Amino acid sequence: MPAKRLRAPPCGASVHIDKNREFIQGPIAAWAIGFAALVSLGAVQAQPAGPTPQQIDQIRQQQEQLQREEQQRREALLREQDAARRLPGTVDVPAPAAPPEPADDGQCFNVERIELDGALHLSAAEQASLTASFIGRCVGLKGIRELMRAITNHYVDIGLVTTRVYIPQQDMGQGLLKLLVLEGKVGSVRLSDEQAGVDLASAFPGLQGRVLNIRDIEQGLDQINRLGSNNATMSLEPSNEPGLTNVLIQNRPRERVNAGLTVDNYGSPSTGDLRGTVNLSVDNLYGVNDAWFASFSRNLDAHPRTRLSESFMIGANYPYGYWNFSANISKSAYASTVRSFTQQFRSSGNTETFSIGAQRVLLRGQTSKLTLNTGLAHKDSRNYIEGSLLTASSPKLTDFSLGLTSVFAVGAGTFTVDTSLNKGLKAFGVQALPGAGMNNVPTPTGVRYNAGISYFRPLRLGSLDATWSSSLQMQTSPHVLYGSEQMSVGGMHTVRGFDGTSASGERGAYWRNDLAVTFAPAADPVTAKWFGRLQTYVAIDTGRIYGREGQFTGSLAGMVVGMRTVGGKIGLDIGYGEPLRASTSIQARGEIEGYALYARASIAF
Repeated sequence: MPAKRLRAPPCGASVHIDKNREFIQGPIAAWAIGFAALVSLGAVQAQPAGPTPQQIDQIRQQQEQLQREEQQRREALLREQDAARRLPGTVDVPAPAAPPEPADDGQCFNVERIELDGALHLSAAEQASLTASFIGRCVGLKGIRELMRAITNHYVDIGLVTTRVYIPQQDMGQGLLKLLVLEGKVGSVRLSDEQAGVDLASAFPGLQGRVLNIRDIEQGLDQINRLGSNNATMSLEPSNEPGLTNVLIQNRPRERVNAGLTVDNYGSPSTGDLRGTVNLSVDNLYGVNDAWFASFSRNLDAHPRTRLSESFMIGANYPYGYWNFSANISKSAYASTVRSFTQQFRSSGNTETFSIGAQRVLLRGQTSKLTLNTGLAHKDSRNYIEGSLLTASSPKLTDFSLGLTSVFAVGAGTFTVDTSLNKGLKAFGVQALPGAGMNNVPTPTGVRYNAGISYFRPLRLGSLDATWSSSLQMQTSPHVLYGSEQMSVGGMHTVRGFDGTSASGERGAYWRNDLAVTFAPAADPVTAKWFGRLQTYVAIDTGRIYGREGQFTGSLAGMVVGMRTVGGKIGLDIGYGEPLRASTSIQARGEIEGYALYARASIAF
């Protein structure tokens, strides 16, 4: 059932504080399990007297906050699908066999110059660095073996693990030492089982015949295993042809179609706290390692005219070597009732978003990865009061984004660093309001800069497993932005403990910290399969909005403690949150809620 939450009334241009709440009696309304159809909003009839400018501003703030909350839910779902944020997978490759250590017979040769024939993937600087300590010395057979070992190890470090170094017959009387480098190549790439459900062409394009770089194979395995239905590994096998190595891919596929149901109380009180969500994912639908997912969410006490919050999203992802291409379509709709002392008004709206994106892994190491992200998104919003369109708060926005994501391991922990630039474009029907960008009139062509740094580390507390995660997200912009493009702090996805109070603006930051302790699984295997392991957690968050001169600036801090199950088919989560601090600027705008109780239940099929 919905959690009891104390809230304050909405007021102010930058702070949303909402106590508008209805308790629905009787059976909970049934909700849809399809994905293609959305419930249309019914027509509304005008009140005898229209809303005042102050009431319109209050309704606009509520509409913008609802759009921001939906945007946060959409971004959270997309982050779960984001391959760029995952630490690169690695494969175990046997170290090259060391040649037998030769006896030192005392014979040596003066070496004035060293040539590495066939070292096509070593720069002149790398070759000079490897050979420098051996030049100008009297080098014997043992010293030559040391040089060969150093060259081989360097090749392994850069991923060319099948490269071998040989000593050709030669006369070293002139001070020249020649070594032959045979850079191993890929003979073939094949599956151990043709029914393994893997497309090798898109995972390893053009790999056959190229110099074997283990990073290319790791990248291909990552592309295969980013599908939840795959669990692929690889092995290297000798070829019948000298200098070639065959790559064998083994995969034990699981179910390609997965679905899940979720009920939670993470919704908004004005549009319905209790929400139901259906998720569906399909792997390798067209046999090219493609991934498809869809999600439909709706409040369970929905009424199409007075109390509604629903969203639908469908997306696809296609990999090709070091590239990933994605496309997403989403639509959300809401309806709520805004009350004053003498009147009530029906507020409604919908937003359609279309986005495409491309990612390219630029650099890849054994424990690090750098990815370039580009994207284009178009958003069409419509907001209404009593059926009348609010033109000023119903923009069309087109946004181009360019960013970098770096994931790297440091010790036992993993860092993820994101930076991005987002530029509004005057394309696909985007039009600016008169005076856009001045006197607090938002512009559709503004620029905003985003940055984030996250850290995750597994811990061991006695006999228990634990994890600590921390995430700092920041945004700044020199322009006046529409509410949906602003940063918001306060709520389930930003600063927990505040479920009715939030602040928003063009410039802001929030910092989230979580410590979770996981207990041993249940002894009963059936219980462990369905419920996984019990986990307790505590989180402390803080956020701040930095207003431009003469505008609102404020900060929030909150916490939550709770318990959940992880790793099973059934997920249960209950948390208790409290505000820790609110700046005087936020307190001056209304009473801060006393606590928040979060609840969530899910089942996976």
